[in-house]
Amino acid sequence: MITVEIENGLSRLSIEGEMTIATALEQRQSILQPLAECDEMEINLSRVSALDVAGLQLLLLVQLEAAETNKKVSLVEPSAALLEIFDHYKVPSQHCLAAVLPARKIA
Repeated sequence: MITVEIENGLSRLSIEGEMTIATALEQRQSILQPLAECDEMEINLSRVSALDVAGLQLLLLVQLEAAETNKKVSLVEPSAALLEIFDHYKVPSQHCLAAVLPARKIA
């Protein structure tokens, strides 16, 4: 489930549940639509219970779409599932995690 609040050009999304191949298509629209209507987006991932490569691709797609339209996207409060998938697929921390998880200190 995705909840959205839009105020003064800022979209705040909260994702709860799975971000998997089974949910990716529906979530894609639920995330990209508010992105089109704002200048900045904050996505809270603290309640993501499961993430697979489709969920990872969706998060990277959102980052690419934001970059192409000169918008800022921040992923905040990453869940253990998100951090595990980044670690499992060895997403380069210096390049990707710093860009998509600015609130998290990269070791």
